[in-house]
Amino acid sequence: MKQPDLSRLRRGHFEPVSVEKLLRVLTAFDQAAEIAVKPHRKRGEAGWITFILA
Repeated sequence: MKQPDLSRLRRGHFEPVSVEKLLRVLTAFDQAAEIAVKPHRKRGEAGWITFILA
């Protein structure tokens, strides 16, 4: 991954990066990654993606 791409990730801009690439970067930095899928609270509204740093 190029430095400008990594800088964008650090600023929270995840759009241009695939999930696969993001997971590879996280594991390369000795981070564990967990993906949880759950029902949306309100029907008819769009879902969302949240990244939580533990």
